[in-house]
Amino acid sequence: MIETPTTLILGAGASMPYGFPSGSKLVDDIINLLPVNNYIIRGETYRLPSNKFIDSLRKLNYNDNFLCQFSESLKGSKLYSIDSFLEINEQYRDLGKLCIAQVLYKYEDANNLLNIEGEEDWYKILWNKLKTKNIDQFKNNKLSVITYNYDRSLAYYLLNCIKNTYGVNDSNAYIALRDTIKIIHIHGKLGYFDVEMEHNKLKRDDFFEYNYGNNQIDTYDVNLISKSIKIIHDDNINESEELKQANEILASTERVCFLGFGFAEDNMNRLKFNFNLSSMPSHMPVYASALGLSNLQVERLLMKYKFLNKHHIHNQGGAECHEFLKHHILL
Repeated sequence: MIETPTTLILGAGASMPYGFPSGSKLVDDIINLLPVNNYIIRGETYRLPSNKFIDSLRKLNYNDNFLCQFSESLKGSKLYSIDSFLEINEQYRDLGKLCIAQVLYKYEDANNLLNIEGEEDWYKILWNKLKTKNIDQFKNNKLSVITYNYDRSLAYYLLNCIKNTYGVNDSNAYIALRDTIKIIHIHGKLGYFDVEMEHNKLKRDDFFEYNYGNNQIDTYDVNLISKSIKIIHDDNINESEELKQANEILASTERVCFLGFGFAEDNMNRLKFNFNLSSMPSHMPVYASALGLSNLQVERLLMKYKFLNKHHIHNQGGAECHEFLKHHILL
């Protein structure tokens, strides 16, 4: 059981062991949805090749010129994440959210999630820290999760573990998870589980019911899923309910751990502004896996964000999520 109030802050790298793309790979996947290199020039008109998704965009009144402009601008921007691109380019936000939903829903694969081989399954490590002798004791865990990812893999994984460990049905498993572990999706998520809809009395006209791994959805469903995706920008940052909830969590946490996080400047600045991490007590441990960052990049992070400790941030050996949880932080 996790007895110390702990908050995990997750980036794309935390979901990659379960088959999800990195931020850069997501950008590439979106560009490939709209293959501009295949367009046919008819005067000044671009014509994309027809497929189910592109045809559905046309039905939503997106013309080929606009689709090509979006694809070429995203490709030419050379930005690491689609979020960063859409924050700047307001005109493409609705289309961008449609593309995010179209790409990512196919990555939600229950078989890949629950049958991962090897030691990369850090969700398993986390679950074995959370599990207790009975479901009533489980509710005494003190864990919160703030994720910048759209996928719902962690929630689905934990629901499955609760159900099978304690022999309860989907409804009771969901209640136990909801009442124990707050999972805040800063940028929204890919719809809602049916049990989630039922217990939170969400209206199907406002929220899309979409169970994990259901690939039998049409483009109309993708449109609904996209409405659960949120792009945070400077104009609406103070309106974000997710950021407010994250702020409340971090105001009372006693331990923070970044996993698979890229430390993008915008995200870090918003964390600092909203969560005021720099004012955390000096005794509060802040851990960080920084896989992929150079030693120089880590040094700059340490200089800029004083709440980070050089003894608690690792970018090389043991920086993978599963190794980090086993060797660098005792949950």
